[in-house]
Amino acid sequence: MGNRAIKGIAVAGPILIEKTADPQCEGMQKLSCTGCVADIAGMLKGYLACLPISAVGRVGTDAEGSFILRNFQNAGIATGGIRIIDEEPTGFLVDTAYQGAARNFGVADVVFRNISCSLLHLGHFLKLDKIDDGDGKRILKHAKQCGMQTSISVLGGSSQRYGAVQAVLPYTDYLIVRLEDGANLANMAPDAENIEKIARRMLWHGVRKKVFILSDSWLACCTRTQYALLGNYILPEESCCTEEQAYHAFCAGVLTGIAKGWPELKILEFASSCVAVKRCTEEDAGNIRQTEEFCKNFRRNKKVL
Repeated sequence: MGNRAIKGIAVAGPILIEKTADPQCEGMQKLSCTGCVADIAGMLKGYLACLPISAVGRVGTDAEGSFILRNFQNAGIATGGIRIIDEEPTGFLVDTAYQGAARNFGVADVVFRNISCSLLHLGHFLKLDKIDDGDGKRILKHAKQCGMQTSISVLGGSSQRYGAVQAVLPYTDYLIVRLEDGANLANMAPDAENIEKIARRMLWHGVRKKVFILSDSWLACCTRTQYALLGNYILPEESCCTEEQAYHAFCAGVLTGIAKGWPELKILEFASSCVAVKRCTEEDAGNIRQTEEFCKNFRRNKKVL
């Protein structure tokens, strides 16, 4: 089945603010947008400059919320899908828990008439209570009824709520997952030799089109008729980003390839380049050509499984 042309991508989920010490002004704090929506939507706008990219989530009426809205708008990311909440501050990350407005994101915050897209990406399952407790399924089901394609990301690790993800797979066209989370979803060991089995188990659970899996050494894409495995780039041990940010880069690369209509192997090649750029530099990813050019001297893992 061929992919319908993607006319716009909306990224829904936690919208967070990060405060760090400003190296240029002692005693001052520097604000930056972070989380699933900011990371993925920001990279997509660099890769797909001519495609409408929308942010969907919730922020407070505080200065941090205004900063996020202004930052998105300046980047060309549509903000009509962001709900502004009076009662809660803009979300931020404490250890591994989302706080503020981001924590309570759910179906009531997704107003489809305010979103212009043909592909909706929803994250992060296992980090948002309402999404795991049924709102994620409602959002994806409504998106499918509106004729949209859907994708999801999962960020768990030790969560006991993987059943919440299994319940939404029949409404998911593209599952983009790390190997550890995919293994927990499939109830298998997170071993390299299990990657194809894990992906096919997700298709069996209902994923409609493709499963994409990221691990330190391998990337995979599986459909009902094809399976592609690619060695990940061999990168320096020291990373400029968190594991979550690297995962967001992988998601952005995959969504870019889907929007471009690329074959599975090319999607994996580009998605691994996105991860390499994120891990090796603190600069923005730039466009597709710059991202691919950055990785031309890296070697890939070529060990045969």
